[in-house]
Amino acid sequence: NWLRDITVRYNWIPLITSSSTIWFLITLLFLVSYLKKRQQSKEKRAKMELEEQLLSLYKEKDDFNSADHDDNSNNDDKLPPNMMPPSDTIH
Repeated sequence: NWLRDITVRYNWIPLITSSSTIWFLITLLFLVSYLKKRQQSKEKRAKMELEEQLLSLYKEKDDFNSADHDDNSNNDDKLPPNMMPPSDTIH
């Protein structure tokens, strides 16, 4: 009887099926997911800021080099293909 109680009490099955273990794993999964998503968002924001800086530098260079600058012209057609805005935003 004593040996049976010891094996049940110190067995790994009750440990992994206990509610504390399950909630710990759920919390751990949430934290890992949150940190990964936060890192991805940070990287995406940095990439967008870099693209904006490159775009503004490219436009400034193009405006400086153009002899006949017209305020009503759309300079988007002079951008490299990878810097073009999406087609639904072009007016």
